[in-house]
Amino acid sequence: MSGAPAALLNLVLALRERGHECAVMLPGSGGALPKKLKAAGIRMFAEQKYSLSIYPRCLNPLKRRRRRKKLEHRELLMSYMGYVLDCFGPDIVHTNVGPLDFAAEACRLKGIPHVWHLREYQDLDFGMKFYPSQEKFMEMIHGDWNRCIAITADIFSHFKLGIRDRVIYDGVFDERESDEKNAAAQERRLLGAEEKADGGNGEVSQCEPRNAESGGRKYFLYAARIEKAKGFDILARAFRKFAPEHEGWQLIVAGRPCGFYAFRWKLFCRRHLPKGSVKFLGQSDRVAELMREAAATVVPSRYEAFGFTTAEAMLQGCTVIGRDTAGTREQFDNGLRSTGREIGLRFGGDSSAKASKLAEQLCARMSEVASAPGGKELAAMHAAAKRTVKENYGACRCALQVEEFYNEILSER
Repeated sequence: MSGAPAALLNLVLALRERGHECAVMLPGSGGALPKKLKAAGIRMFAEQKYSLSIYPRCLNPLKRRRRRKKLEHRELLMSYMGYVLDCFGPDIVHTNVGPLDFAAEACRLKGIPHVWHLREYQDLDFGMKFYPSQEKFMEMIHGDWNRCIAITADIFSHFKLGIRDRVIYDGVFDERESDEKNAAAQERRLLGAEEKADGGNGEVSQCEPRNAESGGRKYFLYAARIEKAKGFDILARAFRKFAPEHEGWQLIVAGRPCGFYAFRWKLFCRRHLPKGSVKFLGQSDRVAELMREAAATVVPSRYEAFGFTTAEAMLQGCTVIGRDTAGTREQFDNGLRSTGREIGLRFGGDSSAKASKLAEQLCARMSEVASAPGGKELAAMHAAAKRTVKENYGACRCALQVEEFYNEILSER
């Protein structure tokens, strides 16, 4: 799952454990999130499909007009939203993503408090426009019946939020189980390594090459959708510069390809990089395992709002090479401020820099990881990074802050 659904699942489960009854409205019953909610016994309303209230800036005019027309005709959706509100009778309605305005409008009409979770910039990162306009969206999020949660201080500032709103970091992991799960996973890896070493029958077999200097196998990991906002083109250019000078290294790509952009850059990798040096796994459920073994996880997003991948990699003890902008910068700054040391490797602080220049900077960081001696310095960075994640991005901590925010809203009524 991507960041927003994973954060929603963690929040709902943690709130339920705190004694709250939760229901979730979704645009369909397919996919990982509905399956996990169903398995957890969370009530769902998923009979009506709907789209995000945004459209691309540079889309073909005919397609853009069609998308806007689809957003104009929402009588059935509003009617279904009214049915959900009457059926479940919530004290508060919480919209999990920014570009969905129909729940806020329904709450305004029914006099129900609404919380709007702002998770993306939309314009800076994805080049989107709000429907029907930016002005209308800003008017709605600042409405008397609505309160906002921003997942970073930078998003809080971007949308000009105020004293009535809150910055609450996403819950990336369950802090009560993390240590036990990590210890168990480490034990399984050690047992697996031993079995692999003797072939399971006392015979020695060949293992995959490991990068002894950096502590992991000789590969970099990219774990995100293959799209422009996530900066895969920057990484592909950087790896093209890196690969000829570092024989045997690989780039592993674990993420869903998105449209022509993904086709173009997969073709670039086939044409310009050594055969077998880039592996496209598609959307994978082995990301945590890949992070634990990687020399580094690369986060080249142009304007990452928060960065689940960054926090997850740090939690797994993996070095993060991240672009020094937006949410990635905020996570790095949180770590530097609380631990007194850098918790990742930064590149490309200038958000307007050209892709070729950013690729050179990223390549330099990748080369630094490939030739790093490791040892105490790397271990200290990993320890500081894990400490930062545990102090800021726990699911129970997030749920407690959201619960306090809900109570404040209800007490005002």
